[in-house]
Amino acid sequence: MSISLKIFSPDQAPFDTTAARVVLPILKGTLTILERRAPRSEMLTAGEILLLDEQNKTFQKIKISGGLAEISEDICRVATETFEILA
Repeated sequence: MSISLKIFSPDQAPFDTTAARVVLPILKGTLTILERRAPRSEMLTAGEILLLDEQNKTFQKIKISGGLAEISEDICRVATETFEILA
């Protein structure tokens, strides 16, 4: 199974992908999203979202300008002003 990441921004097309784990930049550091995590909302800081594979290796980075993340079941939705796919 995997985590579905959906990123929304007012001026960009939505971005949708999946990863074994998703690491978010939050106010207190970072938050790693695992499968079947309890529902929660988090404020995001400017930084990078990391997408990890089954071996915990980063396979993609997404730069965001901060925002809000909503996590429920195996879906992580991110609302941000801007984002950029780095790798």
